[in-house]
Amino acid sequence: MNSKDFRKELEIMIVDSGGLDKVYDMDLEEFSENLRLNIADVPPLYRYTPADYWNIRNFELLQLTLTPISRLNDIYEGGNGRNSLIMKNADFAFVKSFSEEKNDLLMWAHYADGSRGFCVKYDIGILPESERVILNSLFPVIYNDNYVPKIEPEKLQYEIRRYKSDSSDETNAICKDDYFYLQDVLPRALIKRERWQYEQEWRIVIDLLAKEQRCLDYTEEPQEKIPYIGQNGEFPFDCATEVFLGKRLEQGKKQHIQEIVNCLNVKRKKENRSLIAVKE
Repeated sequence: MNSKDFRKELEIMIVDSGGLDKVYDMDLEEFSENLRLNIADVPPLYRYTPADYWNIRNFELLQLTLTPISRLNDIYEGGNGRNSLIMKNADFAFVKSFSEEKNDLLMWAHYADGSRGFCVKYDIGILPESERVILNSLFPVIYNDNYVPKIEPEKLQYEIRRYKSDSSDETNAICKDDYFYLQDVLPRALIKRERWQYEQEWRIVIDLLAKEQRCLDYTEEPQEKIPYIGQNGEFPFDCATEVFLGKRLEQGKKQHIQEIVNCLNVKRKKENRSLIAVKE
């Protein structure tokens, strides 16, 4: 397989089902299993980012931090103009985005602070076995102007408010089956308009019910489906193989990133793992 095959497989799954409102978590689990079996065919993923304290710190700690879907730059995420209203208020999913595009000028301009940032290359195939659970949450983005998710904003907002209210009680055991409208919202975070196609995006997407990690299913443990998510949305992601420094990145930050890579590579050598290369 290749990256186009993965994206096409997901698109067929949605189209053949009759729409996003007919795609369920169990369908995506089938896709994830295929991804796991063909992990060698997952393309390298590039994350363009500003060189601020938190992004550099996350790289140093070999982790990433999820972003609420309402904070993404496309106001039409998850639907049309009407549906976009819920994106400003209701975080039903949390994401981290990557691109298949290496050294792309638009990506440097839009996501790496006008080349003042840096870009990390991730090779999924070298993920430690203990961290491969994240493959259950990794998907290529579909670009299609004709499929508008049939989200009912009022129902979704009501369900989220109800869930957050119930889960605020630390002694309250939550059964996710009680929140019908939140069970299958994940596909809505996997489709964007065609004008974004240049990004060739992949996403780690974790929905609200999974992220809370307090829901009980009585038939399975949610923690087995996703990695441990920290209080601020952080999770381990130790598969970086290259770091590209922006053309306008400050010299001091270049040296800082190089020092971080040197320290990480000492550990990688001891573990007989691929080293991280720094490129300008």
